[in-house]
Amino acid sequence: MHYVTESRNDRKPWLRVISVAALLLPDAVCAAQSYPSRPIRMIVGSGPGSAPDTLARIVGQRLGEDLGQQFVVDNRAGATGTMGAKLLATAQPDGYTLGIASAAFATTASTMSLTYDVRKDFQAVAGIASVPLILVMSTTSEVTSVSALVALAKSRPGKVNYASPGAGGLQHLVTEGFSQMVGISMVHVPYKSGALAVTAVVGGEAQLFFSGMPPALPLINQGRLRGLAVTTLKRFPAAPNVPTMQEAGYKGFEADNWHGIMAPAKISGAHVTRINQLLSKVLETPDIKQKFLVVGGEAQWSSGADFGKLVNAEIERWAKVANAVGIKPQ
Repeated sequence: MHYVTESRNDRKPWLRVISVAALLLPDAVCAAQSYPSRPIRMIVGSGPGSAPDTLARIVGQRLGEDLGQQFVVDNRAGATGTMGAKLLATAQPDGYTLGIASAAFATTASTMSLTYDVRKDFQAVAGIASVPLILVMSTTSEVTSVSALVALAKSRPGKVNYASPGAGGLQHLVTEGFSQMVGISMVHVPYKSGALAVTAVVGGEAQLFFSGMPPALPLINQGRLRGLAVTTLKRFPAAPNVPTMQEAGYKGFEADNWHGIMAPAKISGAHVTRINQLLSKVLETPDIKQKFLVVGGEAQWSSGADFGKLVNAEIERWAKVANAVGIKPQ
């Protein structure tokens, strides 16, 4: 039997590697612990009052308190959120620029010609919320149910118009998918944000809108909008009298305008972990849960890995819908 022996000289390179790693480890730990040392910018690809903006401000305020640094919301509305996403993709991956991603982040991967890669240019940090869409019409309309809306649209093909926060986004795909499902044809009127789209419905510029809850819920409570149905599989606690699309008779119709936090690719894993761990605690606190519900969101934390899987799955899902309804990249 032969044994392999090691001389002292043979071990020296390994000892040097171990010594260098030991010296570097404290610096890495200190760097992670000192983050953040200045304000963090939170890019939102829609205007004030939209679902991403509202949730970003709630979460950003609490994170800022916990981290001792201000979170500054930077609204970059336009092009269905892709202006904000492009800015995030090209930002320095130093942890001082984050962004809110909603389902439009996934839908635009197949409906718009992008200058960034949704799969390669971002790092998923955490999922933060489920936000149902709610089908709304003005209270001046005589339509009080989804079936009545369908009947109206069938009686006036091509004359009923609907709002969205931009071509190629979730609401655009959801409305076109619904139209194909029930056999109606409506006119698409895009706006720069969900808040503007809601205002258009209230003012009569557009007749209906699959809105995110945050911009719609206050107007529903004021009696200026009528909620016909929500798109999630269960009723939303802050609008308990509004049925689901399934309850309204449209089985299999489901959509969630999920929200989460993204960062530029190559961000430090330690920074991602820090933000994610804080969010896992923040989103479990009763006051944050209640704040989300009041504005129309349900706090739902997920790890960066799980949020990334959701985004990839949604990219595939909505690409099939876009193809089915004939929406091509613009």
